Amino acid sequence: MEELVLKISGKTISITCLESSGTVWPERQRFLQRHGVSVRDVDVASGKGFGMNWKMTAKTILMQLHHKIHTFEHLSKHLVLVVQDCLIDYMQREFSFEHIQDARLGNPMHFHSYESIRFS
Repeated sequence: MEELVLKISGKTISITCLESSGTVWPERQRFLQRHGVSVRDVDVASGKGFGMNWKMTAKTILMQLHHKIHTFEHLSKHLVLVVQDCLIDYMQREFSFEHIQDARLGNPMHFHSYESIRFS
């Protein structure tokens, strides 16, 4: 997993790329073409696909949280995990989440999920 760490307005934000398989390039090129950007025909015509490696993504995220949360608690800081709803749904199906409660002020870690909506 690739990780990008940003410092914005005094806050540290870590962005982690998810595990995937295949290549996203042909889909990227089709997206650009639909929006009027000139791309090579061979890139658009490619049948190569890509997909999410859900198991490795979830395991890696949960392991990182497990290791980082103690440091955040020690520093009196908060760790916020923001993920798409389909990933949090997967993690809840595959791993034990019974001990996870609704977010409360003062909790060292918060989960936030969002729904991705495709506009035509």
